[in-house]
Amino acid sequence: QVCGWGSRLLRISENDFLMKLLDSEHGEVSCAEEPTGSMSHVMPRSRHNCGGFRAWHVTGSLLASVLLFCSSGFWIARHKAASGLINSSATERDLAVSAQGYRPWETAEWEVRVQFVRIRAKPSFDSEALGSRSLGDVVLGGREGGWLQLSGNAGWMMQKNGMLVQRFPVYTLQPKGNCLETAQFHIIDSAICRFAATLVGVLPENARLMSLDPKQPEARCYVASSSSAPSHVAICSSLPYLPPARGDVMTSKEIQERIVKSRFHLLQGRTSCRRGHVPKKPCMILWNRTLGDMVKMGFGSAIAYTATVLGYSELAGCVNAVADSFQRHWTAWGMGPFWSKVLPDIEFNRRWMAGKRCRFVPKVDHVLGTPRALRCQGQPEIWHSQLKELSPFKCRRKSEFELLLYQLLWIFGPVLVQYDQPFRHSYAALHIRHGDKVMENRPVFGLRKHVAGLKLLWPNFERIFVTSDDAKIIEATKESLGSGNSQNIIVRWTTGEKRWSGGAPSDQFMNHEHDNAAIRAVLSDFSALALSPVLVGNNESCFFNGARLLNMAVHWEHRRRHPWCFDVNTEEICDDWFFTYWGWGPGFYRKPR
Repeated sequence: QVCGWGSRLLRISENDFLMKLLDSEHGEVSCAEEPTGSMSHVMPRSRHNCGGFRAWHVTGSLLASVLLFCSSGFWIARHKAASGLINSSATERDLAVSAQGYRPWETAEWEVRVQFVRIRAKPSFDSEALGSRSLGDVVLGGREGGWLQLSGNAGWMMQKNGMLVQRFPVYTLQPKGNCLETAQFHIIDSAICRFAATLVGVLPENARLMSLDPKQPEARCYVASSSSAPSHVAICSSLPYLPPARGDVMTSKEIQERIVKSRFHLLQGRTSCRRGHVPKKPCMILWNRTLGDMVKMGFGSAIAYTATVLGYSELAGCVNAVADSFQRHWTAWGMGPFWSKVLPDIEFNRRWMAGKRCRFVPKVDHVLGTPRALRCQGQPEIWHSQLKELSPFKCRRKSEFELLLYQLLWIFGPVLVQYDQPFRHSYAALHIRHGDKVMENRPVFGLRKHVAGLKLLWPNFERIFVTSDDAKIIEATKESLGSGNSQNIIVRWTTGEKRWSGGAPSDQFMNHEHDNAAIRAVLSDFSALALSPVLVGNNESCFFNGARLLNMAVHWEHRRRHPWCFDVNTEEICDDWFFTYWGWGPGFYRKPR
């Protein structure tokens, strides 16, 4: 007991605690200044480590007691070896080395302390990106210079500049199988499970993740003497782990809860960002652009720019107003209310006639259809120079981007709640845009390129949803991936949607079909892309980029599997917020600060 108490207090293993006492003269343990929480049994060091204390003086009586109890603990460990849980041929230090040549002193737990860190094939920024890990994720690996080599040769992650921080957990065995009873935490990662096994004297092949209780949210690390006779002895950690990232589709209830939270965060974020900003005088933005107008102009870019302008106008203290007839038409399609005031049609028309043109960035003016769709009264604080160069509001880049996501979800979220998803389980969505993109001299890619990108990162997907303006793509998908093929893949698409051979004709550039059938098809395709756990498309398509933003908004506070987005144009993973911010979010309008 004293040995265990002393080792836990010093945050080292019991064996190392004993050796330090034996090595020290006159019962004094000399300690170097080490980061608090470091553990020598996970990463042994050449100098004595006492968890931040500079020196410990042990009296003769305490030393005798510690030696007595630790020697007893040694023979208890030998007794455990006879049961088959511990390798009986290993010495105390050999217990930290597995039968497969595991070297714990070269390996440790590392926690991601930034929004995301890429996993590279080689220790170089120019190397191929294999995936990414998010804030709070724990990985296992050994440090080499400024890089971390993941265990199992799973890739490399940049470690320096505080991107990854080493963790020092204590691993223990829990015979009852419940780590929580002893204020410990269950291990839910297979690599960490095998690693921890070597440090508690269990062969790594006898440690595995198992679901012994159907009510458990995830598999946990247990000791098993054989595959047919699993043990209920759990391998526990003194530090917690985030639950596994989800890769399934969200339910309507989860989406609804996400919308409510986004509304709260939206109002809270606006208050924080415009703190200290006082509007010079009242202003009002009159919105007269219907959902059909947005589909006609290009729905992907239209809804993204709408969310951006709405966000800045609200921060500036402007009132976003619509007519009563506009409100009825908008909500009839299931879209969310983005306005702050509804005016009677007569008053709205009077204000519209007296209103002036809103001056935004020319690109925004073009997409929003200004001045036919929007007019302003008063002096808005979101003039061209401010929106283009510097934000007049005191927001961090991430906070600014989050406001865009919250606004976007508040507008389109109700449609997602009502949407009948194409699959009840995890699926991949491909967006293949042709037609007017050729006229815009943008690069376009066919089905083969998109499927190759999908199989590169997610080779085992059996359910695929395809959106395209090209009728040939749908036919090719049915022939190569549809029913009757040898790949066992289920392919679906929006039925009843108007498509053209080769894609939308050139005369539909910013003049797309926008009748009721076209609007329903656009909302269906956009919803399928936004809810997909995996997304593949071309970043030259505004529809794809808009859906990617909404997909990010829906899953923003959910732990999800990474990567989840692949861009066939750049052949890069496209699931991080920072590059989305500058490529398509608020940063798109301004120069870097």
